[in-house]
Amino acid sequence: MTECTLMEILNAREERVKRREALIKKSGCPVLSMTMNIPGAVKDGPLIRRTFHAWLDLLWTAFEKSGASDAEIRYEKTGPELLWALDIPARELKRHCIDLEETDPAGRLADLDVYDEKGHAVSRTELGFQERPCILCGAPGRACAAGQMHPLSEVRAEAERRMRAFFSRKDPAHFAELAVSSIIMEARTTPKPGLVDGRNS
Repeated sequence: MTECTLMEILNAREERVKRREALIKKSGCPVLSMTMNIPGAVKDGPLIRRTFHAWLDLLWTAFEKSGASDAEIRYEKTGPELLWALDIPARELKRHCIDLEETDPAGRLADLDVYDEKGHAVSRTELGFQERPCILCGAPGRACAAGQMHPLSEVRAEAERRMRAFFSRKDPAHFAELAVSSIIMEARTTPKPGLVDGRNS
């Protein structure tokens, strides 16, 4: 896994702003931006990308019938990114995103930012929600990060713990569904000479 420099992270953010503004202009819709809030210099890797994909699935399920417009997914050294233009009022879209972020402790690692048709970022606080907390102590996260209140190794370890816990809750049900589906598909496969199938016992 490759480390990023601060300059690379800042450049990626600047490029994302340009692409976001172009997407707003093209679509005339609010834009949902998702990046992963991963502490430290390593912003991509198998676990991070798997978590990103899981949140993509949640977003598709929540918004696929809501007048979806253009979507752009990128995989960068500085982390995976989503920009998605949606024909949903920006404040309503932000409320839905906050609900999704709070469905699981791993939601703290997904940055779901919403920008209206004028490019204004809709914040949690303007909708009456509290600032997102630090993943270690629960204090306002921005202050903890700015003051470097916790050792990076501890913050990184907690981020990885949350991602792994997310899948430890999600995977058993998923694998059980796959097992049942596989058994049914195998039984229904026809013809299977010498074996049980849909025509012969």
